[in-house]
Amino acid sequence: MPEAIAQKIVKLVKTRLPQKFQLEPVRDIQVLCPMNRSITGMRNLNVLLQGALNPPNESSVEKFGARFSIGNKVMQTENNYD
Repeated sequence: MPEAIAQKIVKLVKTRLPQKFQLEPVRDIQVLCPMNRSITGMRNLNVLLQGALNPPNESSVEKFGARFSIGNKVMQTENNYD
């Protein structure tokens, strides 16, 4: 069931919401989720949404176990004062 929910979120962001409301998925839609881990958590949803909307390419950079590409949305969730 969580896998189906994650796929439904990707479908909503990639096709259904943009078609219904004439939105640009990367620019106009933001997905909020209450947790980091799990299939429906922020980390997995980021991977799924990046693959659907802005897949990594030859100019992408890998850092901290993640791939970053031009056009990705990035949100800072923790401060490092050192």
